[in-house]
Amino acid sequence: MAAVDRRILIVDDNEHVRSSVRFALEDVGYEVSEASDSAIAQYELAERTPDAVILDVLLSGDTMSGLDILKWMRGSGMTIPALILTTMDRQSAPDTLLRAYELGGDDYVGKRDELLRADSANPDRHTSLLFQKGSDTAELIARIRRMLPGDEQKEFSGLLKIDEQAERVWIKPDCE
Repeated sequence: MAAVDRRILIVDDNEHVRSSVRFALEDVGYEVSEASDSAIAQYELAERTPDAVILDVLLSGDTMSGLDILKWMRGSGMTIPALILTTMDRQSAPDTLLRAYELGGDDYVGKRDELLRADSANPDRHTSLLFQKGSDTAELIARIRRMLPGDEQKEFSGLLKIDEQAERVWIKPDCE
């Protein structure tokens, strides 16, 4: 199944984070839907059934957190892969990340400081800054692909990567 046949739901209360993640995922062929709060997220999950969900842990001003949504998903029998996107890390909030895994989270990615600074300092520049830090989005995309069978990239001797779904080939510069 090609990435274009896959739909990812992004649940984050921050519009700039959602749009940056959406842009990166759409750029490699995923269909993306967004939810800014738990009510929209629950509707999207129950009615439109995405192939994977990206959940922010803290949804400010909401009655539910991303972990509450994850608990609701698993309690409802949903086995949709869930990636936790958070400002927390293993050092500052080990209990929160442990709880995410205990509730059935499949993986987590930390929101990068650069993206958060760009969001607060200049909301119009978040996308360009995100692409200056391309490895950040590459990590997110790689983790999504790992969670979705059939979306993997093939790598040969660390020198050549082939992504059949996106129809892209990468050659490491030092191998030419």
